[in-house]
Amino acid sequence: MAIVISGVNNNDKITASDGTIDLLSGVNYAGIITAPAFTTPGNITANSINVGMGVQLSNAGVATATTFVGNLTGNVNATSNLLLQIGGSEKFRVGSSGQFGIGGANYGTSGQVLTSGGSGSAATWSTINSDAINEGNTKAEVVDTGSDGHFKVETEGSERLRIDSSGHLHTGYTSSFGGDHVNILATDGGGISIAQNNSGNATSGTTLGTLSFQGYHSGGATFSSAEAKISGVAAANHTGSSAATDMVFFTKPSTTGPGSAPTERVQIKSGGGLVSSKGGSIAFSDGYSAIEARAPEGTTQLTVTNTTYESGTFDNEAGIWFKGNYSGNNERAKSAIIHKNTGDYGVGDLYFCIDGNADNSNATVSDVKMKIDSSGQVTKPSQVGFHATGTSTHNHTSNFVPQFNTEYFDIGGGYNNSNYRFTAPVTGRYFLYFQYLTYPNSDPDYKTFLFRKNGSSSGLYDQGFYRGREGQQGNQTSQQMSTYIQLAENDYIEPYVECNGGTFYNYMGSGHSHFWGFLVH
Repeated sequence: MAIVISGVNNNDKITASDGTIDLLSGVNYAGIITAPAFTTPGNITANSINVGMGVQLSNAGVATATTFVGNLTGNVNATSNLLLQIGGSEKFRVGSSGQFGIGGANYGTSGQVLTSGGSGSAATWSTINSDAINEGNTKAEVVDTGSDGHFKVETEGSERLRIDSSGHLHTGYTSSFGGDHVNILATDGGGISIAQNNSGNATSGTTLGTLSFQGYHSGGATFSSAEAKISGVAAANHTGSSAATDMVFFTKPSTTGPGSAPTERVQIKSGGGLVSSKGGSIAFSDGYSAIEARAPEGTTQLTVTNTTYESGTFDNEAGIWFKGNYSGNNERAKSAIIHKNTGDYGVGDLYFCIDGNADNSNATVSDVKMKIDSSGQVTKPSQVGFHATGTSTHNHTSNFVPQFNTEYFDIGGGYNNSNYRFTAPVTGRYFLYFQYLTYPNSDPDYKTFLFRKNGSSSGLYDQGFYRGREGQQGNQTSQQMSTYIQLAENDYIEPYVECNGGTFYNYMGSGHSHFWGFLVH
């Protein structure tokens, strides 16, 4: 090859005839080398390379430097930690395992989150408080314990609302609640409040709010398709502070299909009366009574049932008890109507019972005052009645009260076998009877026999209370007298015989003379 060195107008040139200058060793230059391009299969080594436009590296190329100033695009790869510094101070790093550090190897702890410090402070690692959101004295929190995940809301440091892991809603949460889907724990005066969304006053008959129950639903439960519901209904026009409201309960039988409206069954009137109805043309009244049961003809109005089934003993009881004044739940029910089983299929007797003791005991079948047995027989074991007889033969020469000194029975304690009087223990109408047998065979004169009331026979005629008279008899004669009379409590009645004259006024007692009576009503 040939090398030509030339120079024209201070422009020096070295040219080679084949276009290539081959060097056996390095070349040192004291000035600047300018060329359209540099191509080398090796490395370019220099203290500084100043590139005016850009540096392009191939896909497999590697750029290694202590510092980059300017913008970088594409992938940045490092064999250890990748650091980001500002003004020579490390601000962020990405560790070789992908961990993210702030201001050095500060990777926080497991579960912490990156929290902004705003425009004037660095971001920090922060620990979340069980996924809680706090605002003043109110906190909403998601809690995951592994076995009991739940969401809860607290105010003033107390838990007010919880949705547990079973989907149940609790207000005023307590761990003693059962498995109901909605549990409400309220302090005195608290509970659920339902108000009508009406800026004006409700008119009579307006439904103020409803609780709806539905077993079947398609696309969500609605009030109109409920199987049962409880509504508050305005009992009158609500004006100002007036708020007369009835509680109304609805159910429907299984014979109706889904979507049919339930039927009104029970009303608790605004004045406190309760009306239960199975329907009919006059289903409800004004609730005048405390409890009123209404049903159409052929339907049972009220049924009281014993829940225990018997076989063999047949002594179950079912009844209604009455209390004259309020007391404890199981005391002072002094009157009762009790059905007591005597056979299978619920066959039994009906007892009307009264406990007259001034204590806290209740009436039982042993206190029966009237009984109707299964055959229809009516007995009144406490009904006032007595039967007395005389035990001797007596002789009298003037008016006398026959001596009935021995009692067969005395129910109610009205008969006195010392003065032979019956004193009415209660006001009522009584049937009374007495008889005696005259003795000896010859009776010299007539006698008049009668009842005396409170020691006198005056005025008894006005009550249909007649005297009987016996004339002269030549043999023994049985004499009888009876009456049906109104007596007040503590009035007394006694048999009486008026003698007209003569010398023989004998009568036989033992087994031949009787005085008896009973309260009719």
